Amino acid sequence: PAGWAVDTFTYGNWTSWVASGTYPSATPYEGVRMTDFNSWNASTGYQNRVRRTAAISTVGYSNITVDFAEYNQTTFTGGDGITIQWSTNGTTWTSAGTNWSNYGAALGWVIHTQALPVGAANQATLYVAFLFTSAYGYDVYLDLMHVKGMQTGNLTGTVKNALTNAALVGVSISCGGVGPTLSIAGGAYTLNAIPAGSQLFSATFATYQFYSAMVNVVGNTTTTYNFTMYPIPAVLSGMITDAANNAPIIGAKIVINGQVGYSTVGGLYSVSVYNNGNFPATITKAGFLDTITANQTMTSGVTTTLNMPMRESINTPNQPFTAALNAGNTAVNLNWGVPTGKYELLYDDGKQDTNTVWATANNLNAVKCTPIAYPVTVVGGSVDIGESYSYPNGTTLASLIPFTMQVYDATGTGGAPGTALGAPVTVTPTSFGWNAFTIGGVNITSGNFWLVMKQAGTPPTACRLAVDTSSNQLRSWQKYGTGPWLPASGNFMIRAVANGPGGPPENP
Repeated sequence: PAGWAVDTFTYGNWTSWVASGTYPSATPYEGVRMTDFNSWNASTGYQNRVRRTAAISTVGYSNITVDFAEYNQTTFTGGDGITIQWSTNGTTWTSAGTNWSNYGAALGWVIHTQALPVGAANQATLYVAFLFTSAYGYDVYLDLMHVKGMQTGNLTGTVKNALTNAALVGVSISCGGVGPTLSIAGGAYTLNAIPAGSQLFSATFATYQFYSAMVNVVGNTTTTYNFTMYPIPAVLSGMITDAANNAPIIGAKIVINGQVGYSTVGGLYSVSVYNNGNFPATITKAGFLDTITANQTMTSGVTTTLNMPMRESINTPNQPFTAALNAGNTAVNLNWGVPTGKYELLYDDGKQDTNTVWATANNLNAVKCTPIAYPVTVVGGSVDIGESYSYPNGTTLASLIPFTMQVYDATGTGGAPGTALGAPVTVTPTSFGWNAFTIGGVNITSGNFWLVMKQAGTPPTACRLAVDTSSNQLRSWQKYGTGPWLPASGNFMIRAVANGPGGPPENP
């Protein structure tokens, strides 16, 4: 056939292309012809090579294999068969594997697959051949041939310290079964011949947290993938409680050496600290006195437990204060207003279970808040925009579009958000997770009010909203465009800070 030649090795040509065979009796696997090596007449040890004269390219491919159909006979066990060979120049041939004998347990065509060595991958010219060997038995019939490979691509990039942006040298990096390779000066690395598609990328480095991600490797292309690794932190963890009644406090903010955490359900918290040393922890919460602890010894890989009770804020009575002698001149009656102070209204457990974002801008998410007593002034709040892993790889805070928060009354249908109160406040994210904001002061004299988040931009640059699904409080609603307000699934992680009598509440 065109594109093929036969090497006879002085044994003569025992190869032909036939419509049928006699020893054994057979017809082609497909089409009207098959290759016939005449072992019935060729002496033991005689060989012919049927080789490809037209090269193929395996550039961008790995795991090269050759599959072919061979007819099995059940009479002669001597070893008549085929050995697959390959070459990069068409003249120097190398055998891949051993002889595929035509003897089998049952008559008929069998598909064999021969893997070629790694040297056959990523070659501009690759030739394949079938080396027939006679054992003076039945003929060897061959039909059908494919050369297959897995398309590959390359990755290159840098690895740096996530906190300092310093290059990391000596990081062990693998992807899609290729590697490991070590990062060099500047944190640079390169991995070649990775199977194309979505592949698991991983990196390890002493005293740093294990890194893994799914990376899309593009076939026959070098893709740049830069990433960062965090040092293994020291951990400060424990429980925050109300000193007055030992109730757990949700939403307390814990700051140590610049790292921030919040207490969640049960008052539990955990903060990762990426520097060894002795640092005080500062604990704050609306309605409670700020608490600064003694220095905590933080050591990489070690968890330090700090349980802390917080005292409720001591609020002074409302003015005016009056004193008047009673009619009988037996007592002085003292009168003052109920003490007021800041407290937080929250209806989530502090733990993100999922997150949400609209596909289009200007849609609304809201949480209904019920003050403990009246009158009350809404002075601020906080929104959880989700952790960094909630966003596509490479998303930075600077790339996220600020959103707005506004107070609404509850005069809408069925108690939904009705009239906007006060001015909207723009919230520019300063961290993943919780972001606090202040409001100029919106007075509420009765009933519920709503804190409404208006999304700006579209994914992936729109801020997401964390959702707690542990126990639906039926206070989260959403609105698409000009449509109606509808109940949402779960608890939107939006909280209000109010100033008034009655606080602080203990739990959602």
